[in-house]
Amino acid sequence: MSNADTTSVLPDGTQARQLPLFVQAAPGRGRRGSLSPPPLTPYPGQVTADSSLDLAIVWFGDELARSRYAEHTRANYLKGAVYLVRYFGHGCRLRDISPGDLRQFHAWVQAQPRSPKTKELTMSAVRAFFKALASARVLPGNPAENVYPTKAHSPLSAVLYDADVVALRRAASEIAQQDEDPDPLPALLLALFLDLGLRLGEAVGLAITDVDLSDPGHPVVHVRYEERRHRNKQRSLAGSAALAGLLRNYQERYAPEGPQLFPWTGRQIQNVIGALGKRAGLPALPTGRRQPVNPNVLRWTFAFRQWQARVPEETQRLRLGLSRMGWEDVKRKLQALARELEPV
Repeated sequence: MSNADTTSVLPDGTQARQLPLFVQAAPGRGRRGSLSPPPLTPYPGQVTADSSLDLAIVWFGDELARSRYAEHTRANYLKGAVYLVRYFGHGCRLRDISPGDLRQFHAWVQAQPRSPKTKELTMSAVRAFFKALASARVLPGNPAENVYPTKAHSPLSAVLYDADVVALRRAASEIAQQDEDPDPLPALLLALFLDLGLRLGEAVGLAITDVDLSDPGHPVVHVRYEERRHRNKQRSLAGSAALAGLLRNYQERYAPEGPQLFPWTGRQIQNVIGALGKRAGLPALPTGRRQPVNPNVLRWTFAFRQWQARVPEETQRLRLGLSRMGWEDVKRKLQALARELEPV
């Protein structure tokens, strides 16, 4: 019987390795010791280094919930961790996975027919999985500590030209001052995304108490995160007197009853911005990327205008709520946008 392993393709397109029955010991994969089933451990609290991947992933899901990770983050991390089972097998013990094994796993992930972003998310999930095990002292060390995701470079975002920004502001002002049912919401959202650079999720998550109007001439918007891992995103942003007026008019018009400033979903807020773009005569983006104007484009326009104005880089990073590593990636994209949009 051949000792060579074979590769098959699962129904979802994942390449799965069928290991040979007899494998010579080698660095990384192959040093597994006895083939007897790993000892079972009680669920859920007593996960040990001898526990199986299956049990550890269930434990990991509980840890993510206890740490108050967002639901979609938990789902993505668990989905990524399941790839470990596809590669190592259901009964593989935690103690048997070495840094060399995880480097080979990383190479296997890179060979899968998946998008670069999906591969990056998979490795980020695996790093979070082993970091949690090490932090809980289930493992004496973190075998994934020096195994890094291959960074996926997303395409450049579109940004708006000055004339397009003027058109958006004019349309928002018309809606806010129309004779019948004046609505300050589009102008307020425009100010938050285009003038302060908020993310869509940050705007959705704003509480009424996050807006300080004690000095009407200098309102402050506090962007807060409960999770410690998002501490780089927390910031306090100074707005203009016009923003204070919009906030007051919005609260008078809508009188939100709950703690949230905006009682709508992110999709509904996107629709408001998309409708504003159409009213301003911008059904598609000016740089040729065919999509409606959206909050992400407004945030990138804010960032690009800061870049063009030569605002100090550290100030830009703090205003955008980015880690130093995240800023380096955004900086490269801003430089590329500047080259792309430079007049010839």
